[in-house]
Amino acid sequence: TAIAHAVQIARRVGASVEVVLVHAAPHRTGDAEDAWDPGEWPIEARYLAEVSAELAAGAHLTVTTAHLRGPVADVLVQQATDTNADLIVMSSHGRSGFSRAWLGSVADAVVRQADCPVLVMRHTEPQRRLVSRPAFKRILVTVDGSEPSHTVLGPACDLARAMGAEVMLLRVVPPVPLVSAVGGFALDLGYAPMIVDEVATTRLAEKTLASLTELAYRLAAEGMTVVPHVAISVAVADAIGDFCMAHGVDCIAMATHGRGASRILLGSVTDKVLRAGHLPMLLQSRRQGVHHNNMNATPAIKSAVVVPPTLSSIPLEHG
Repeated sequence: TAIAHAVQIARRVGASVEVVLVHAAPHRTGDAEDAWDPGEWPIEARYLAEVSAELAAGAHLTVTTAHLRGPVADVLVQQATDTNADLIVMSSHGRSGFSRAWLGSVADAVVRQADCPVLVMRHTEPQRRLVSRPAFKRILVTVDGSEPSHTVLGPACDLARAMGAEVMLLRVVPPVPLVSAVGGFALDLGYAPMIVDEVATTRLAEKTLASLTELAYRLAAEGMTVVPHVAISVAVADAIGDFCMAHGVDCIAMATHGRGASRILLGSVTDKVLRAGHLPMLLQSRRQGVHHNNMNATPAIKSAVVVPPTLSSIPLEHG
């Protein structure tokens, strides 16, 4: 799953690909040297050689391999740092229930630690490594109004330029409450239903759309089509999912941050989007600030188009 996407991107930007396999035999003792199975090493080496040969011959790419061992996430991140990688592409086995994040521990840790963006997709079923993948046509970038949420804009725009994709900016804002009714049935259920101030909510949407439109014009000046959107909803993750289905989004780009050992890395919104969706996600740690690595992007196109939607297109999702 990951290789197919990596090939598509690398061919479009003329990038090389390094295929990395970290030997991850389960620890049997406290001795690190006894924690790996040397019998599996040559099997893994043959696998890497086969993948490398297939990519070099079938995709006409410059391919290198790295066969490593140690703590998987730490080793992957260090290898990306040592080779000055612009992008990490990986698939992940999803985990259900409250005990694990959707990404699983390895991908979760890689996103948290890596300096470069990470493109993650859900592993579904075995497939040919060089299966044809269509280029992304619409990349959704979600922002929340904060500067750290803009961290992913650079990598997302690089990817959009490489793919010739449209960038869709989305910010989900909550409806403005007018008053909360407390008592009777609401008290029995343990919550107070919201009464929405429609005028204030519309003003908030207009102000947010104006801000996003200004950002869209700045991005469009770098050479791409950018369309700003605002959705109003108390359920941010659901609104993002609904937007993706309604607009034919191919990839979601989000900046994310850690919450410490007591919580999943990505925070509730990003994790819910990952759990509910099936789309590849370009994730960038907010700790990297607004700096981003350029993914050997192709030169910007000469024309730029920004298409601001009218306020009538903004869905009111509250109640």
